[in-house]
Amino acid sequence: MLRITMVNDTGQARTLGMRRGDAITAIEGALIDTNADVSRMIARGRGSTSTMQIEWVTHEGAARSGRFDPNIPLGLDCLDQPEIGQMFEEQSPSTPATDVPRNYGFARFSIGVVSALGVLAMVFGLILIIAGFTEIRMLSAYGGLFAGGGVVMTGAFYVGMAQVFGAMIDTAENTHKTNALLLAKV
Repeated sequence: MLRITMVNDTGQARTLGMRRGDAITAIEGALIDTNADVSRMIARGRGSTSTMQIEWVTHEGAARSGRFDPNIPLGLDCLDQPEIGQMFEEQSPSTPATDVPRNYGFARFSIGVVSALGVLAMVFGLILIIAGFTEIRMLSAYGGLFAGGGVVMTGAFYVGMAQVFGAMIDTAENTHKTNALLLAKV
């Protein structure tokens, strides 16, 4: 028995009436226990013009069967270990366990503010450097070349750190999306 964890909307499995939580029991009369069994049986039928018989048990326990074309993907994912598949049955099919809403809006806003402050610091530092070269008395009193260089470096540090934290948030969002997809395809 091979537990179905996902059925594509456009695949043959959906047309046959297979759903997530159902279990494939046989193809062409051969018992099915693993994904390798399914692949082996479908490979035998490829290239022929005849359809193959598939048998499954619904989530409710009703036995079903149907015919599919082995030359076209079935459009489903299965789990070799039925006891783990039981966990999928207990979850709502529309809400994966990792589908917790995450909002990084404030963090992104903060990163934007830090980036803007860093850019402003770099501009002010460049003005101090220019003042040091041109010996403008009012601005060179703030330190000229050396202070300007320090302010530019500080601004660059702020911008760089904002980029690092932005990348961390992007990674967290992508990891969350990947985990949700993996859970759906396990």
